Amino acid sequence: MELFSLPKIDSDLTAWFILDGKEYEMSQFSISFGQSVDHKGQPQDEVRGGRMLVVLTQALPDNLYRWAMTSSPKNGEIVFRSKTANSPLRIMFNNAYCVSFQRQVGNASGMISKLLISPDEILMNGISFDNHWG
Repeated sequence: MELFSLPKIDSDLTAWFILDGKEYEMSQFSISFGQSVDHKGQPQDEVRGGRMLVVLTQALPDNLYRWAMTSSPKNGEIVFRSKTANSPLRIMFNNAYCVSFQRQVGNASGMISKLLISPDEILMNGISFDNHWG
């Protein structure tokens, strides 16, 4: 399976955040990696990252609030699912911290929760990435 074999157009594609054995459908997801560069744009350090933004629109259980308000690591998964194909992308994360939590409530948008997750290790479709924290 290709690393980013997401179908170009698939209206049946859904994204799920899995933590503590529970699944939450995401309304938005992003993941980022980066490395510092010099004035010429040449890389100067190791790649770091795997930070994930998870946006949820449903009510959340207490364990997610607890994770956001304590310095406790957790393991979990991000899974993209399609009715027309096998799971095109699966991200497993280990030793991850919720480093930012935002809750927004609006008349038009309803309730939105944003979690920024910073993992030590991730496995994306079988490809390993390690921030080497320990």
